[in-house]
Amino acid sequence: MDFVVGFPRTLGKFDAIWVIVDRLTKSAHFVPAQTTYNLEKLAKINIREIVRLHGVPISIISDLGTQLTSHFWWSMQKELGNRVDLSTTFHPQTEPDMRSRYPQLFERSGAFYSFTVRG
Repeated sequence: MDFVVGFPRTLGKFDAIWVIVDRLTKSAHFVPAQTTYNLEKLAKINIREIVRLHGVPISIISDLGTQLTSHFWWSMQKELGNRVDLSTTFHPQTEPDMRSRYPQLFERSGAFYSFTVRG
């Protein structure tokens, strides 16, 4: 995701091109834009032009800076109607004990581990 700027303003008031490359398919999208667009506007355009074709991206790579990229991601999630709740690292209330949450997984993996160790 990058911008090519410095174009004369068109009749549609566009003065930039937003270049978005899908790394999987290697396809590039060239979206007319204005240098005055905020991140919320870009998120709406991204959903209309890119997400409808390729789905929601797993990652966003940009040289616009981590804060801008993060804000863009939040704006896009908000526009999609997704609620994003972040947990605090090593917070017991948000990170329950995995053994109590998924007991069958640990019972089976323990049995597998015991079987492979004993041989």
